[in-house]
Amino acid sequence: MYRVLRLAFLVAAVAAAVVAAAAAAADEGHGGGLAGEDLVPVEEMVDPVEVIVGEAHASNGYGRARAALETLAEEEDNMKAALELGLWSLLGTTVDEGDEVIDVAAAQKWLGRAAERGLPEAQAYVGLLHSLGLARAGSVERDEALAVLHLFFAARGSSRVANAALGFRHRHALAVPGSCDTAANYYRKAAEDVAAQIVETGAEPEATAQPLSDEVKPVDGSTNSDEDIVDFYEYSASQGSPSAAVALGKLHWTGARGLARDVPAAVQHFEQAAAAGSPEAMANLGHVYAAGDDGVPQNTDAAIEWYTKAVDAGSASALNGLGFMYLHGTGVEADSTKAFDYIAKSAAMGNADAQLNLGTLYFNGETADGEPDYKRAHALFVNAAHQGRTLATYYLGLMHAQGLGTARSCASALSLFKTAVERGLQENVLKTAHAAYDDDQVVMALVRYLVVAMQGVELAQRNAAYILHHHGDESRVLALFGGSSDAVRALHLRMLALSALQGNVDANLALGDYYFDTERDYELALSQYRAGANRGHPQALFNLGYMHQHGLGLPLDLHLAKRFYDQAWETSPDAALPAGLALIGLHIQVTNDELIATTGYPLDRILLGVIGSILIIVIVFRLRVAVALGALLEQRAMSRRARRAARRAILGEGD
Repeated sequence: MYRVLRLAFLVAAVAAAVVAAAAAAADEGHGGGLAGEDLVPVEEMVDPVEVIVGEAHASNGYGRARAALETLAEEEDNMKAALELGLWSLLGTTVDEGDEVIDVAAAQKWLGRAAERGLPEAQAYVGLLHSLGLARAGSVERDEALAVLHLFFAARGSSRVANAALGFRHRHALAVPGSCDTAANYYRKAAEDVAAQIVETGAEPEATAQPLSDEVKPVDGSTNSDEDIVDFYEYSASQGSPSAAVALGKLHWTGARGLARDVPAAVQHFEQAAAAGSPEAMANLGHVYAAGDDGVPQNTDAAIEWYTKAVDAGSASALNGLGFMYLHGTGVEADSTKAFDYIAKSAAMGNADAQLNLGTLYFNGETADGEPDYKRAHALFVNAAHQGRTLATYYLGLMHAQGLGTARSCASALSLFKTAVERGLQENVLKTAHAAYDDDQVVMALVRYLVVAMQGVELAQRNAAYILHHHGDESRVLALFGGSSDAVRALHLRMLALSALQGNVDANLALGDYYFDTERDYELALSQYRAGANRGHPQALFNLGYMHQHGLGLPLDLHLAKRFYDQAWETSPDAALPAGLALIGLHIQVTNDELIATTGYPLDRILLGVIGSILIIVIVFRLRVAVALGALLEQRAMSRRARRAARRAILGEGD
């Protein structure tokens, strides 16, 4: 979430392990190691690829960077440069560059070269390309054996991508044996990488991605763009709004909503809000000064001053910050008792970071009695995880995997590790994919979604299927697959199938409709509708009723048809009208069958007979009415003629 010092004990543990390993290596190599004069100067150890990539990201200028990386890769055989070129060619760089820089052939070249030289991340992406049918020039054939092989070696090299992909495969037995334990182990390794990244950066992954199909555009034409949001905050802050100033400070602190990361600017906004009495701003100033950050040196005195003011104003976050400083003796004399009290008070006020930290203290036994309390740790991690703390989710996975403070459950551990991994993936790839799609950079969005989809993220599978369905006939998408519409259709169905595996009932319904309407394979359609019906989807229940009513893919059974129509009606108010009409039709069909059984004639023939009889009766009746009416009219005419004759006779006598 914010760059706050968290879980330094975890960092310390990792650092201790590294130091111990280094010491062991030094002892082992004593007398035969490098002499002081043989050490490589620091300036000569600078990684040129990191420099080039860092400058490209900072300036948003990738053209010159590509040329520099190509020189390193070609002339100096730098495989890290080849890997970076491969990733840029496959995934693109920024939304501004968009689809134009997606070059699968170049990705195949550079990633293939780096994979052959043993770079785990390159091996992982080559594995994904084989699974997607994009690994070979001029071919869209998938090769699951090569995909698994590359992923296996990449996972041995600690690739997060490969560990996630293999975890997903073993979970659902996709070209590998199905095994919860194996899947959980792979996901655990990937989750460890995410956890280490969070500890290093102090930033919580931002899970902002959403299903493309669920987007609703504002009716007033507004876009709620990042620029609009920043403008609103800036205007509100200029009018003296403390909350807007805090919001602006957070955006500058984290580099969100299109703003470059600017910690000094964040401090200015926090100071503005703090002057207006904002406890949150005071606490954030304490966080910044406690650790120091880009452009703002560490100042523990200022941190304690701001934390104290924030605590007096009721800030739970500041209590956690003070506790952390006392725990590690940062600017104050270390005092574990005070630290524990501050963090515990903050946790009791609902602060997620404090709940995470307190849970970790209980987990590690850093309490008064020095003994771990896994039950308390578990309860605290649950609360922190519910508030989006990925590290808490990771710890819960460990506890379920080992049966610490809770029942051992492979399924629960797997699910928790998977959740932690996917939060990291959402921030790294899915956010850019979503922005690319919003900017009509469909190819860039699709490739990113596909890559993440093969790592087991259901949202990416759903969105990839959505793009393939709505844009699969466009030339820019077809070009990815050598112009093969069959390859696009097959991949679309595969994304739906993977999404359905993970509980997306709409994917079950879409697959069922495809098999019912396009392939006319009623058995496959039936299996998908049943899966959807088991999850209570009203449309799937209705479709099952229809198939039972008409004997499509299974024996005709009107009783089961009625049951499914009734269930559809009960499940959703929207299903009432179609289900009601279907039930009327079903009753007519039952009546027809009963008439055939008793009279030998179907309902339609009986109805025709009845209608014919009614018509005859109506015709006869109308004829009789016409005759009677004619007679009546004739009688009236004769009466009028008689009266006229009598009148003339009377008039004649008068003359």
